[in-house]
Amino acid sequence: WLKGCEDRHPMTFPMVAFGTGFLGAMLGLGGGILLSPVLIEVGMHSEAVQATVASFVFLSSSLATIQYFMMDQIVWHYALWYGMVAVGATFLGQTACEIFIRKRRRYSFITLSVASVLLLSLICLCVVGTKTVAHDYDMGKPLGFSFTRLCNSGRGSIIRPNVAMGDGVAMLRSPHD
Repeated sequence: WLKGCEDRHPMTFPMVAFGTGFLGAMLGLGGGILLSPVLIEVGMHSEAVQATVASFVFLSSSLATIQYFMMDQIVWHYALWYGMVAVGATFLGQTACEIFIRKRRRYSFITLSVASVLLLSLICLCVVGTKTVAHDYDMGKPLGFSFTRLCNSGRGSIIRPNVAMGDGVAMLRSPHD
């Protein structure tokens, strides 16, 4: 899957992997939005990219769900609604792949769908970001960078340990509880 890569520097793939992980962690983006284009760029077959990204997204979303469950932060009606939408969309996408791609042997459709999702995400991000900035500007909020607002709002840590009453078990709670 790495044909034509003999002329690349040996540090190319580790640096791309580091950059992808760094952006994912710093921006809070999921694996699919960053990992798909990177794997396609390094020359992986689009079916292998689809399977790899699906596995990664399943793993990361499962870990996030477990974390929210352990902190008793799950909003069940959202979880059930989005879970049903995700299962339905996965079934529809896999069925479309089986019908369209396997019969026609046009694997470029997978790459086109990845590019379409990325373009839609970019447009939505720009619209939501512009609305948020306009709202903050109308409310008179400061729009510049601030180190004090970077990780907290001057109210302490985001998650702090509290001891539950009676049983002495340490629990993690949000400062806004």
